[in-house]
Amino acid sequence: MTRLAWLLAALGVLVTLAACGASHPTRPYSGRLYSVRQVKGAFAALGLELHRAARHPPGLVLLLNNARLGPEHLPSPPRVVTVAVITHPLEAESPKSLTRHARVTKYANVTAFSRPYIFDEVRAAVSALRWGTTPVKPGRRLIGLGDSIGGIRLGQSRQSVEKAFGPGTSKHRGLVRYFGGHLLVDYWFHDGLYTHVEYLLTRWGGYHTRSGVHVGSSRKDLRPLFVSCESKPECWLQAGPTPDPVGTVFTVRHGKVVQIEVGSFG
Repeated sequence: MTRLAWLLAALGVLVTLAACGASHPTRPYSGRLYSVRQVKGAFAALGLELHRAARHPPGLVLLLNNARLGPEHLPSPPRVVTVAVITHPLEAESPKSLTRHARVTKYANVTAFSRPYIFDEVRAAVSALRWGTTPVKPGRRLIGLGDSIGGIRLGQSRQSVEKAFGPGTSKHRGLVRYFGGHLLVDYWFHDGLYTHVEYLLTRWGGYHTRSGVHVGSSRKDLRPLFVSCESKPECWLQAGPTPDPVGTVFTVRHGKVVQIEVGSFG
């Protein structure tokens, strides 16, 4: 059994290795190495504070969730989230299957095991690792996941938006269209009208994420973003902790993205 399997089993995460007892050769990991600090930061941004396990073999660090989760510090049972981080090339094989209580999310040198009810946050943290943990600089054609569309940001004041782009056009109070109708700016949240941007929505194919996803992309194109598609026709990528987490929703019909919305979804 590999060192990774030994450690996870010792911590109570039951793992079945693809080649345990078989003749398949192992090979060292040779891809990108995210640091433990980067991994902890990405998960912390989603409200998942992690700490190092007391025991781990050379070349591998195990991160476990703290006793409390989220900004509200809700009590949490142990091992709701377990993250294995390879810290240098290691002769080990990745787990193939887990108990029915855990889900696996893997990218580069990071493998996360989580309970189903925390799966969205875990996938969002891994997505942040891959595509960046800080908001990108808004661009006229860019979608910043959980942050911006077309140069307008969530939380930006209406005064600032109008100073930069004009008053836009509006048929309904608090809903303003910009750039020829390509972008809808919404100042409503929970039946309240506010003076800063609450939602951004587009059905135009000219805006795109850093990964190239745009209206017209296929459902397959969403996979590198680690979106959750539990509820059809929407695929969801969380970008902040609950409650009312910030995120991006991709509406998919007939296998194609038809709408992209950025906002706080409670």
